[in-house]
Amino acid sequence: MRRILLAAAVLALLAGCAGESPPTREATATTGTTTTEDTGFPEEGLPTTTKPPTGRHKVGDTITLESTDTGQQVTRVLVARVKFAGGDEYNTPERGLFLGVYVKVKALADDQSSLWGDFYVTMRGHHYDADACCPDGFKPTLDYVDLQDGETAEGWLLFDVPARHGEVVLKQSYGGGKIATWRF
Repeated sequence: MRRILLAAAVLALLAGCAGESPPTREATATTGTTTTEDTGFPEEGLPTTTKPPTGRHKVGDTITLESTDTGQQVTRVLVARVKFAGGDEYNTPERGLFLGVYVKVKALADDQSSLWGDFYVTMRGHHYDADACCPDGFKPTLDYVDLQDGETAEGWLLFDVPARHGEVVLKQSYGGGKIATWRF
């Protein structure tokens, strides 16, 4: 509970220092309880519970984000799976492995985004952005799109990483603080 209060205080302080309120798509973690709401994602067999974004999650956990302005639930995010590849003769990772992270995003309000640029991976104390390109087996890619209430976006983000264990991090668009993490 102290972590939640501390996170809320830091976000309030950052918003106050900026001199303007963040855009609607800026979101913080929902601190509510687990629900049995349908995730709204099209594939069968996906989890139908939404976990509070505070703390660390496992791949396959769905979280719900709230607007910092209104407290309204605005986006549901699922890191559905991760997959590794070593590349091929034409496309090899510089650090050793390609890591694909399959992400699904559902807008619960108008004017949200697919959160494409808001993910990164941490591993062994290092930060890796989704900037790897094009090995086979990672289609479709998660592209940046604007979403209206009820719309979804999904696809692979691709990272060049040195190991098979770490965290996928969803960060705040402005300010860069962590909203949620998924361990793999």
